[in-house]
Amino acid sequence: AAAAEPPPLLPPVGAPSASESSCPVPKPRHIFIDMGANWANTLRLWRDIPPHEHREAHVWEVYAFEASPLIQPYVDRFMALLDGRGP
Repeated sequence: AAAAEPPPLLPPVGAPSASESSCPVPKPRHIFIDMGANWANTLRLWRDIPPHEHREAHVWEVYAFEASPLIQPYVDRFMALLDGRGP
């Protein structure tokens, strides 16, 4: 016998339906995450990887993580420079 499909999930009790919700539908975010920033040599890859029309048409959020305490201050200063907050 074929397994029955589970019933669809229902919204929480009292939650407005999608047509009743006053919250706007959020726009997709464009995010580049660098999980090993190292000496920050990959922080601008978001400019090189996506096609030109996609890259230029959207605002990108860039997040970088570096585990080495030796390199973290350098990455912080470099990010400030890229954000326009550096010298």
